[in-house]
Amino acid sequence: SSDVCSSDLSGKALSFDLSTWDAPVGSVVTVEQVSNAHQGDISQTITVGADRTILVDADPGGVVLVRVPTRAGLTRTAVAASNDAYVNQGSGNTTFNGTELVVRNSGTSKSQREVTFLKFPVSVTDPTQVTEAVLSVYGRDPGAATSGSAAVIAHVFGLATNSWSEGSITWNNAPNLGDPTTTISTIDQNYITAIGTDTGTSAEIVGQLAATSTEEWLSVDVSQWVLDRLAQNASSVSFLIVQIGRAHV
Repeated sequence: SSDVCSSDLSGKALSFDLSTWDAPVGSVVTVEQVSNAHQGDISQTITVGADRTILVDADPGGVVLVRVPTRAGLTRTAVAASNDAYVNQGSGNTTFNGTELVVRNSGTSKSQREVTFLKFPVSVTDPTQVTEAVLSVYGRDPGAATSGSAAVIAHVFGLATNSWSEGSITWNNAPNLGDPTTTISTIDQNYITAIGTDTGTSAEIVGQLAATSTEEWLSVDVSQWVLDRLAQNASSVSFLIVQIGRAHV
């Protein structure tokens, strides 16, 4: 794929003519953005039409990165999570799963600290044919002041281990979680353990999700992490979503 970057935008639709790049008709363009409402996450996906011209919605004062496929015949496959749950530090031996997942970090109270785990099955016969992987969750931040601004940022980690189940995971037995006793307010107070240890239990930050007050799809590019796991013949990929602040996802 090829990338185009545009900066210092005033909040408008940008028109890109992809015909000179031979972008295949029907292929999907991914737009990542840094702005008040986005923090490097995917803000838009656009299917290339017959005229090969696309319109990119740019937030005021933002920076957009447009990723354009240059290979024909690419398809997208949606994969549902096989396991999903959240855990609460204050209820360290309790399992939480259901229709709503929670990501929250509020003050010093352990009962107000929750993180979400997601696991997806992968069955790819030829990993070299995988060009992009996107993690998407549907949610909002009820603490955000406006729909155009993200109050908090959720950090997404890829986990090397898949040895957890939605039916039994708790804060006390979950992988890669510490046991903080103080206010967690800055990134250097991160309580995710074994980051970058290059072991079977390591965690790697793979992106960020910015939620606003509007309930919508929140997406982040996790291609490199998924490709790394496929290269190690993994049959599943796991993610941990954690943040400094408060939100429902």
